[in-house]
Order: sequence, then structure tokens, then C-alpha cells
Amino acid sequence: MNKIRKIISAIIILIIILIFIVAMEIKHSNVASSYDDKIGTGLYVLSTYKMYYLSSDTYNVINQIKLNGAYDMTVGKKDKVYVPIYGYANNAGNKIKVFKDGKVQNEITLKYTLPDKVRYNKYDKRAYIWYACKITSQEENGITVIDTVNDTVVKHIKYNNCIEDIVFTDDNKMIVSAWGVTGGDWKLDVIDLKNDSIIKTISFKPKITSMEFVGNNLIYAVSTLLNEPYVYVIDYKKGKLVDKIKVSSKYRYKVCKVTVGGKEYIYVIHLNIDNNEGNIISVIDPSIGKMVNRITGISSPNDLFFYNDKLLVSSWINNKIYVLENNEIVREINIQRPIRIMGITQ
Repeated sequence: MNKIRKIISAIIILIIILIFIVAMEIKHSNVASSYDDKIGTGLYVLSTYKMYYLSSDTYNVINQIKLNGAYDMTVGKKDKVYVPIYGYANNAGNKIKVFKDGKVQNEITLKYTLPDKVRYNKYDKRAYIWYACKITSQEENGITVIDTVNDTVVKHIKYNNCIEDIVFTDDNKMIVSAWGVTGGDWKLDVIDLKNDSIIKTISFKPKITSMEFVGNNLIYAVSTLLNEPYVYVIDYKKGKLVDKIKVSSKYRYKVCKVTVGGKEYIYVIHLNIDNNEGNIISVIDPSIGKMVNRITGISSPNDLFFYNDKLLVSSWINNKIYVLENNEIVREINIQRPIRIMGITQ
């Protein structure tokens, strides 16, 4: 009888242990399968009417949120993404949607309407938002600065010009590509962020529509207004063009600074904005000031992001995100009308 009791007791203890193990497995399985708990991962794709949040490894859509009237985004502190809501039809927007882990975490209300574009300044950890150029309400033209730690409006810098693009330098300067409210007057303004004052104006034709800061006082820039196969190299301290780098096509839509293996490159997206045709991306090595590679076979590229050793290229026309490895397409992701793509990196 004692032997039977011992066997029953042992079985009961074994059952309790198994229940405990299964419970722990279930608990950890839930944690592992919850993508929101994985900080520092995930891809954001902004389309013309939705924000998509994708897995960084499988590229499966984890979440999608309807988002009308948004055309740009940037990644800020704490893995947060900032999206200006420009608005649509007769609904003028005045919000910044703040995303984290694929969901709207916060909403910032702006004083002025029609926020258009946004850039993140990694040197001061702030996001800079500019607006659609206004002719009748010129007092609203300017740049709103957001603290990306607390998601609060820091200030609004008055700037009565129409802004095309903005970059930041490692000596606390902001370079603004702009033109006059009534047209013409194409220029680059150098603004000292210590006091938000314009310390230098560089007249430049044609109008710069996309640019990147590459260090050593140099800006790499392109213009969609002039069809010629060059990237302009501008020394903002000297206030002049110092070089022109030949690239693969005269249609230069956008320049993107990309870090590959710890080394920075400039990727030039070639797209004819009149008919949305193009299939080339030129690669420039800023350390030698020359084109070192070109990527072909991607129809109508409009944005790109280098992530987890792969190049992701969006095509608004083809409703695709192309995944490239060693400059070859290894996968295509179907996304309706993608216009911007960014990844959260650790």
C-alpha cells in the first residue's frame, strides 16, 4: 500500500511540474510572438492613404492604419516615427502623428496648417517641420521644431520663403533650400541654430530639390528642374559649387545618404517626374567624390532605405517594395502606392 502511495505522490508531483513548465512556455511564447515588445525592429511604409508596419525579417504586414493626407515621415528618438498630416480636399491638417511599434502613440497639435515635410536632426534630437508655402498668410511660413524626447513643440522659426529641403550639419547649422514666395530667388540659406539667424545666403540655380550633408562642409544636391547627369557638390562655408559628379542618368529625383558596412554612400534615385519613368540608382562614394556603382532593373523608384544588409526600394507606380541583396532583387512586397519607407534600427 505504501508503495502505491509513493507512486501516486510521484505522479502528482510530476503532473504539477509539467503544468508549471507548460504555463511558463505559454507565457514566454506570448512574449516572443508579440511584435510590439521587440524594441528597435520594424519597417514603416507610408502610402498615399495608409501607414503600414512590417516585420523587419519576414516583411509581413503587422499593422496598417488609415492615414489620409500624409506625404512624409522621419524617425526620431526612442524608435518613434513622426508624420505630418498635411490634410486633403478641404480639410487642412495641423497635426503630427507619432508612431511607435506600429501604432499611433501620440498626436501633436500645431499652430499652423498644412505641415508638409519633416527632417530629423540627429545632432540636437529634434524634428523640424515645414509647411506648404503660403502667399496670403505669409506670417505662417516657417519651421516648427519638435522635441522628440517629450513630443512637445519647442518653437516656431519664422522663415518667409518656400522650402524645398533641409539638412543639418555637424556644427549646429541648418541648410535650407528655398525660393521666394512670389517665385524665383532660388537659394540656400545657412541658419545658425544657436539663435535661428541666417548667417549666409548662397544663390544657386537651378533650385535644389533634394540634398544631403556628407561632412567636410559639403552638401550633395540635385534638382529636378534641370536635366543633366550630375550631382552638385556645394561647400556651404565657401558658399559655392566646388564639384559636379557625373551619374548614370540626367533625371535625378532624389539623393539619399546610406550607410553600408560602416561606410557612407550617396544613392541617387533617377526618375523622370514628368512621366514617372526610370530604372537606375547611382551610387557615389563621397570619400573619393565619384560614382562607384549603379543599380538597374527597378522600375520607377521613388524612395529607398538600407536595412539589415538589404536595400529596400519603393515604387509608387508599381505598388511595390523591392528587396535587394548584393544589388539583385530577391523579393517583391505588394504595397499600394508606397511613397516613403523607413526602418527602426537598434
